[in-house]
Amino acid sequence: MFVIRTRRIPFFTSRPSKWLTVLTLSCVAFGTIMPFTILGDFMGFAALPLDYWALLILMVVTYLFLVDAGKVFFYKICKF
Repeated sequence: MFVIRTRRIPFFTSRPSKWLTVLTLSCVAFGTIMPFTILGDFMGFAALPLDYWALLILMVVTYLFLVDAGKVFFYKICKF
């Protein structure tokens, strides 16, 4: 969402709105913390291993790089 919303480099030359950032980080924090709460236990959630988090971070960084590269390629081809 942060990468595709602008033609410029996200977070460096084009900052998202305060509310978009707060809402996104709140959802990530809630989803990360929920398995460790009573609600998460009630719903049958379990804490994920550290290997999962390392792989998830690697996949997200790779995804962001590929989306930005695709966006740059798209704008060069379409000449907008």
